[in-house]
Amino acid sequence: MQNYILLSEEEKQKFFQVVSSQKYSTPALYNIIENLECTPLYKIFIGENIWYFSQILLSPARMQCIGYIFNNGLWMMRAFYKSQSDGGWRVCVGSYNGWYIKGNNIHYTQETKLYKDILLFLESIEAYSIKTEIGYIEQYFQIYKGSDKTPNKDMSLMDTFNQEVFLYNDEGVLHSFQSVLPGKSFSRFFSTLDYIESINWNAVFLKDFFPIFDEPKDSYRAQHSLLGEVYYEVYYASLHDQTIAWTIGYDLEKRVWIDRISFVDDVLSSYGTNTSIINSGMLTCKPLEYISQCQYMMENIDYIPFNETYNDISLFLDQMPIVQKFRNERNIFRPKY
Repeated sequence: MQNYILLSEEEKQKFFQVVSSQKYSTPALYNIIENLECTPLYKIFIGENIWYFSQILLSPARMQCIGYIFNNGLWMMRAFYKSQSDGGWRVCVGSYNGWYIKGNNIHYTQETKLYKDILLFLESIEAYSIKTEIGYIEQYFQIYKGSDKTPNKDMSLMDTFNQEVFLYNDEGVLHSFQSVLPGKSFSRFFSTLDYIESINWNAVFLKDFFPIFDEPKDSYRAQHSLLGEVYYEVYYASLHDQTIAWTIGYDLEKRVWIDRISFVDDVLSSYGTNTSIINSGMLTCKPLEYISQCQYMMENIDYIPFNETYNDISLFLDQMPIVQKFRNERNIFRPKY
């Protein structure tokens, strides 16, 4: 089902005139909307906000898309890209030396995850992508310049991530899961199984935090960059009497992972993300992790090799009781060959 509107030529011209004439328009914003490849072609409505998007750009690195949002009295540009290991569309806070900045070191798999409507919109227009030789994120979204990381003044007006997105204070409820963070912990020696077994998964204060896997509140499909077709199911639970959504992913090979844990009624940031980030620690590890970050995991116990860049760590995720509970209650098990 189409969830976007194509802009008319008149709307494109009007948009360009409004954005380029704003008092604090930066050269980067002006230059990027002037580029035909980055011209807004689509708009979608989320609540009271209108989001504008370019076509999907097949850059040398990966799929990219440029978005435009009116925020705090200014038009701002946002960069979106399709991740490899995470598999889905994410927002890029900025770039530096070709690296994509994935947030503010709260929880790197969760901070830049997109609101579902934006995610599915970007998926829906992938078929209309065009090839480009330019990496727009690398060229126009540099947060720093030079080896001394001098702030890029051209981006400073639009770099509002740290003003909008914050760590939620869970008051220690999730402390048990936060000693193992995605992308950081598997490069040091420790027993993953011993760590998982040391957690009191039946603690009273976690009772409402874990969902019951009966009928999902929502479900949808997406195309993972490396795993192919993926199914997502959403279940509700609570944290400090606030409703949270657990989004569980699984693929055709029946790998299972917790894709995100987020507040249902959270405010949407101008980056298309949640504003209040739950540090869910190891619970929300990706199913694919960089080989360099798995050097002390055990092959065939915690992971199996996936390709020359990533390991499949879904065996580690299967050791968690909450993943086992999902598998048992939803009857989703790995195929036996």
